[in-house]
Amino acid sequence: MDDGVPIIEQSPKGRFTRFADELGRGAYKVVYKGLDNDTGREIAWNAINLHFLPKNDRLRIRQEMDLIKRLKHDNIIHFVSGF
Repeated sequence: MDDGVPIIEQSPKGRFTRFADELGRGAYKVVYKGLDNDTGREIAWNAINLHFLPKNDRLRIRQEMDLIKRLKHDNIIHFVSGF
């Protein structure tokens, strides 16, 4: 995918690439445009800033991630980890 957008980051195993395009932003999370290099599909790369996140919210996010990993539904984006 070479649309002039610089590559900012890659997952440790190199499967996923994050670009500079920001798709959305929340209180503790920024969503970037990315690429699954194995499939060629565009992805949403979620970056969570844990630095200012209260401890109970960290636990809630971990629980939500664990739930999303187990969900299998056509209308829900599935969780893929490159780590």
